[in-house]
Amino acid sequence: MGIPMPSAGVLQHLTLVGYGNSNVPWQGSIQVQVWVNFVATNLVCMAEVTTVGGKTSCSDVVDNVSVNAQDTVSVAMTGTAAPGSPSGVYMSSMSASLEKQ
Repeated sequence: MGIPMPSAGVLQHLTLVGYGNSNVPWQGSIQVQVWVNFVATNLVCMAEVTTVGGKTSCSDVVDNVSVNAQDTVSVAMTGTAAPGSPSGVYMSSMSASLEKQ
């Protein structure tokens, strides 16, 4: 899955904002990464989740990725639980955004 780019450009400023589920005491890290044509790119950020129901965020304002018209762009998320936390990622909401120049 992904979104086809209508025109060529440069993707940059990846930002993630997430909110933990207030019912699950989960701690760990979440990584989001941009994929172009089903290949992982260097546009990535990692956020730490340390409180129940807490807000977490991260951004990558350094890296950028060139895309061509009709390239398929997607964002994938992975999570790693801290020792003692339930396995899986317990987020009540999460948003990732990119800028295209």
